[in-house]
Amino acid sequence: MNKALVLALFLGLAVTKQNQGWFYPNENGSMESVISEEHFAFSYKAQADLGYGTHYGVAQTNPDKVETYGLHLYSFAAVHTEVLATRFYKYNARFTFEPVYCELYNQHIKWQRPEADNGKVHFYVKGDRSGRALAFTTMVKENAQVFETSLVDWIDDMENNDPFPSSQHVGFDSDFEQKYMDNYWQKSFESKVKDLTKLLNANYYDWKKLF
Repeated sequence: MNKALVLALFLGLAVTKQNQGWFYPNENGSMESVISEEHFAFSYKAQADLGYGTHYGVAQTNPDKVETYGLHLYSFAAVHTEVLATRFYKYNARFTFEPVYCELYNQHIKWQRPEADNGKVHFYVKGDRSGRALAFTTMVKENAQVFETSLVDWIDDMENNDPFPSSQHVGFDSDFEQKYMDNYWQKSFESKVKDLTKLLNANYYDWKKLF
């Protein structure tokens, strides 16, 4: 699988808006509960969508900074699953197949930090297209309930406060959510179609210095 595919999916730049497209079994896009027990729960939904949009990205490689803005077409079918175990651990997996994702035009602007070249600023531009096709990927998110409690209140008033966390301090914190690509559940068939990669990826013009 090419690096562009891994990077785009890992950073969540391109695919699977949670609230648009066709859904099954619930048309409103909500998860369907299959098992709902006190210590274990499982739910799922299926989704498909196609459309177009714009995208933006930044890459910092000292002394250069590259900003990109472009127009893309997308299409995908996905199955979302969620497992909740012992109420303290949550596992989400999104299985996605993309028939095609194509960034029709990317405008890149590169500039050098002024402190890197004695106060001089240089600008460069580049135009290209990029994409991928026939790709199956699995994005995983894992999280566990955590707590954080301050000792300041207890120090200020030991009689009315407890140094130990209460249930209101325990919960899922998005800052600790782990998101990654599952390398065992991904496959690209793009190379099976002759010249498809060349068709999707090409420069309109290479880097040109403006000043």
